[in-house]
This record gives sequence, structure tokens and C-alpha cells, in this order.
Amino acid sequence: MRARSWWFLVVLCLLPRAVGLFVNREANDDHIQVVELWLEHGHYPDERACWECFQPPLYTTIQYSIARSLALNDRDDLIGIAHGINFCISVAILGMLAWQIQQMKLRLLWQVTLFLFFALNPKLMAINIQATNDTLVIALSMAALHLLRVTIRSFKPRNLVCLWCIVLLAGITKGNGLVLVVGVCLFVSLLTTMHADCSLVDKTIILTLFLISLPIAVSEMGHYYEHYERNGTPFSINQPKAPSASFLSYDGFAGKRLGVRSISDSLLTFRFVNLLQYPSTGGSGEWYPEHRTSFWTLLYGQAYHSQFEYYPPSWRSQSPVVDWVARALYVLGLAPAAMLACGMAIQIRHGASMIRTVDVNAAMETWLYPVFSLAFVVFLVKYSLDYRDYANTKLIFLFPVLPAAISFVGESIDSLDKRCIECGVLSVILVMIVGFVANFGLLILTLTQTAP
Repeated sequence: MRARSWWFLVVLCLLPRAVGLFVNREANDDHIQVVELWLEHGHYPDERACWECFQPPLYTTIQYSIARSLALNDRDDLIGIAHGINFCISVAILGMLAWQIQQMKLRLLWQVTLFLFFALNPKLMAINIQATNDTLVIALSMAALHLLRVTIRSFKPRNLVCLWCIVLLAGITKGNGLVLVVGVCLFVSLLTTMHADCSLVDKTIILTLFLISLPIAVSEMGHYYEHYERNGTPFSINQPKAPSASFLSYDGFAGKRLGVRSISDSLLTFRFVNLLQYPSTGGSGEWYPEHRTSFWTLLYGQAYHSQFEYYPPSWRSQSPVVDWVARALYVLGLAPAAMLACGMAIQIRHGASMIRTVDVNAAMETWLYPVFSLAFVVFLVKYSLDYRDYANTKLIFLFPVLPAAISFVGESIDSLDKRCIECGVLSVILVMIVGFVANFGLLILTLTQTAP
């Protein structure tokens, strides 16, 4: 398939995002206020000055620089700038998805299907049309993982310098970028120490860059050290931590948006039937669906329904059609979810068999996606348990390892040994792609009716 055809698919997947960016004026969190305060007072606002002022500064700095150069300070103009930035970043994300899938040894039909399945994912499209820093950290993390893979194969100074810069940018964009920083530093350090062709001087320079200078640059430029001095922790957000949840029993903690009742109740459950009964979280009132307290059910619901979180207010719909489309996607989505889990298990098993291999680079490349996927999941589990707020269990925090998800599903496709099974799975995914378009189309319809 020619590059022109792939770019046609990229443009096709950009169209719903363009429409969404045009009609949407709200986001899950108000990042625009940070820019407004910066423009008003002439300096970056204190972390306590607004709800999102604790965020690392890169995304806001880009917005501020454009707004100031164009002499714009109206809120609608600032939202327009943020949307323009996100649209450009979305082009990069889709381009990286297309590039990765092209490299996979799959039939063309599967390549196109896999690209459309991930590129048109409702949650990915939904976050792309919100004026937040999530789209930027997703793109930077994807680029870093691709470049780390290239560096493992070709240990060259140019690759290392580019990797250092991209990881730095990801670290000063959003807090979950710290997971990437730690992971890349460890991978590069291990790769350096095991590299036979690297002199002692070169090893010292590389280890200094990734174990000393990169963490220092991220902590200073991302305001993490400032947060540590003030709050005793570099990872400071706009919520106080909740009391620690017990493993088995519910301690009666009643947060504003209760998510975690106990560790086992959250991490050892998957409330699929309840999810079908109530296809969204239902807001932050006293009543809530049971699936809101299940970590895995929350992630699953977000993966297939753009309006699952029932927020921001203009995204809420009372239409039964929205619910039924979501229910259909939840049922069909069991197949690709199983493929993702199986693909990850296959890669872990393959990686375990290579632990004692003499080919260190091949072993590290095999472990790359499983290790980073597990690291981001562990981060999200800890984040959810620390605050016990269902709104903190966000699938978008795992999107930085989107290349890993693609690789896992591709691994499962390779393992399909019967033609009838392969055709069945392919049919399910194709129907889901249609459902994704319908789900996002219904979101756009909702926004045209409810947007402020």
C-alpha cells in the first residue's frame, strides 16, 4: 500500500476530530484558566491559583507563546489556539500509528482494519478535541517509545540525543510522563552497560545524561522540585490524598466521587453486567452504578464510549440511542480486549524465554512494550488508590503506551491459526469501527445541542 493511501486514511480519521474541535468548547479540566492568569499577571501562576495550575508547564507555555504573539486573550480565542495545537498533534499521532502498523507483518486488510480501529477509538478522539495537555503527552510518549525501540536496534549518538530531548518534553508536559522518564532512563542505562562496543568514556557520558542531567532537567523545568520543596512530594495535584483503603472491607470513606471502596473490590472485579445496565458513570451524585467502583470496568467503559464519564456537562446525553450504541460496543469489545491481553501474555512469555539469551538487544526489544505497559498500569493503580476518586481512574493516562496495545493486538492476530476464527474476529472489529464512528457522531450531535 502506497504512502499516499495511508495519508488518505490519516486525513479520513482527522475529519471527525476537525468537526469535534469546531463544536466542542469544554474539557474535563480547565487548562485555559492557567493561560488566562499568565496573560493577566505576566508570570506563570502559582500552583494554588487555579484548579489546573499544578500542571507541568510545556503545553501551557506553547499556548501562552502563541496567544501573546497574536495579542489574543479572549477565552474563545485561547480555546481555539489549544484546539489548533491539538489538531496538529493529532496528525502526528495518526502518522505514528500508520507508520507502526505498516511495519507489522500483517495482511493489508488487517493493517487497514487495525489502523482504523485505533485511530477512530472514541476515547482517543474525545481527548484529542479537548483543550488539555493529554494529547501532547500521548504524542511525545509514543515518539519516545518508537525512538527507544530504534535506539535498541541502532545504538547511535543521534538516536540518544533525540530520545533525551523527547523524554524531557514528555516529562514537563504531564505528571504521567514521569513514568516514561524513569522507564527510558533505566532501559538506556541497562543498554549502555551491556553494550560491548561502547567505551568507558562514552558509557560515562551516556549514563550521566540519562541518570543525572535528564532527571534534574525534568524536575526543574517541570516544577516537580518546586512542588517537593513546598508539599513534600514532587507529584502534587489539586486534591488531597484519601485515607488508605483496606484490602477486603469498605472503611466507610465517602468522597465526593467515590471510586475505590476497598482494594479487592476495585482491582479484583469486572462488573460487566452492571455496565450494560448503566452505560455511563452517572455523574457525581449520591447514587452511582456499581461499576464505578471497579478499576477494570472503568477503563473498559472509557475505551469504547466517548460519553462514558458523563462530563463535561455539555457532553451529557439522555438519548437511549447513545446508550444502546455503547452497550453494543461493550459486548463486541470483549474480543479485542481479550486479544490485547493474550498478545501481552505472548510477548511476556517470549521475553521470559530470552532472558538468558546472548542477544541482549533482542531481549530488551521483546520486553520493551510489556515493561512500559505494566509500569503505566501500576502508576494508574497507585493513583486511583491514593485518591479513591473514580474520576482519577483515567484510561487516557495509559494512552502514552498506545504503541504497545497495537503490538499486543497484532501479536494475537498472528496467532490466529484458523481461517474461520480470523474472519470472525475481523468481522467483529469492522463492526466496532462502524460503532466507533456512530458513537463519536452522537457525541458531536450532543455538543451541537448542548454546548454553551
